[in-house]
Amino acid sequence: MIDQEQAEGKIYQCKSWGGINETLMAEGIRGYIHRLRPALQDHDREEAIEISASGPVSSSKLIVIDYINQMVHPSQVEGKLYVFLPKAELKEMDITLDTNVTDIVRIHKVICLGTVHGRPDYVKVMTITTKVIENHDYVPISPTRKKPYDIQIKLRNNLGWGYSRGQPAIFITTLPELSYLKIDEFYEVPVEALREATDDYENPLSIPTRHHGGLAELKNHIRCRDKACNSAAAYQQMHERELLEVTENLSLNSEQHNHG
Repeated sequence: MIDQEQAEGKIYQCKSWGGINETLMAEGIRGYIHRLRPALQDHDREEAIEISASGPVSSSKLIVIDYINQMVHPSQVEGKLYVFLPKAELKEMDITLDTNVTDIVRIHKVICLGTVHGRPDYVKVMTITTKVIENHDYVPISPTRKKPYDIQIKLRNNLGWGYSRGQPAIFITTLPELSYLKIDEFYEVPVEALREATDDYENPLSIPTRHHGGLAELKNHIRCRDKACNSAAAYQQMHERELLEVTENLSLNSEQHNHG
């Protein structure tokens, strides 16, 4: 919940159901703004955001409120698992996705690696899949076995209670199927287009920040992978240039010989 002190003096951008943009200064606001981004996940969005002052500032049908020119803080999103909002909701909220975020991409859960520099309120995500395709790079998600991969992602454990064979038991947090994170492609997505993925007990799913199998290890692995790929690509380009020069020299020598 955001209190009055946090809201005062900030400029907010609001969108109503009709798509009308309104900008207001929250200076001197009396009251509260509650459920800022989680409000987008509610079915009853009309009641999601309430602003009160001496009188109603705007329509009671406000559905989203954003700080202007203020990016989502990385700690709010990094390491979290998300699902895309249904296509109808994206259209209703007037959210446009990049062309590479196709329908096939949107059916997958994703892991957020952080925010996108230069694109306020955009996050960088990679897709989770249950199938491994040749010539692509993946990282297994526990309990999918680590071998033959270098690292294995582990979900933050929510320790849900349940019953197994009639006896109380603790269930370790896992995904429904053996899964992998596809690390050779990423997507830049508005955070409003995503909803947090949850386990069977409605606990948000995420990977730990610094522990073994967490976000820091994943980012380091991706950096090493990208560096190796860039080096390989640079070597390939150099090799191709050398071959082209050799071919051109042979062709030139052949022409000189024929004219001689």
